[in-house]
Amino acid sequence: WENNGAYPDIALLPVIANYFDITTDELLGVDIERKQQEINKIIEHNASLRSKGKSKESISFLREKIILYPKSADISYQLAVSLYSDLCGNREKTEETLDEIINLVNKATQLDKGKSYITFAGKQLLCMVYEMQERRDEAYKIAVDEKYRFFSFGDAMFITDV
Repeated sequence: WENNGAYPDIALLPVIANYFDITTDELLGVDIERKQQEINKIIEHNASLRSKGKSKESISFLREKIILYPKSADISYQLAVSLYSDLCGNREKTEETLDEIINLVNKATQLDKGKSYITFAGKQLLCMVYEMQERRDEAYKIAVDEKYRFFSFGDAMFITDV
């Protein structure tokens, strides 16, 4: 099946889907497009909230949606960005929020598997959060591993692709 040489017995589809904890529709790729369309609408609505300066609403909205789509790299990343933006705007650095951002970015980059901007931008965000936590060695390790050139000036960190 993986090599497009044959298909499994139709009676095995529910067993395979159950093994991977997905629906048979997901296994066959039936509802993936619909699901991605719904996620895109969520991301658009969130962008609208953020453009209006409604960061608290953005965070609440994405927290609700991540429950519906826990394996969405897009939603995880956008929630991390909203939390970071809110944190920077309010200048209230809480370790709990910083740790949540780190967890969300790690989740998003693992789910993304290097397929989109999420991996690159997520690792940049991780560097900035590590800088806020004064964990510069970890920020530097990411930058070196990813071949980023970064510059740190006090609270500001600038990262560019080498």
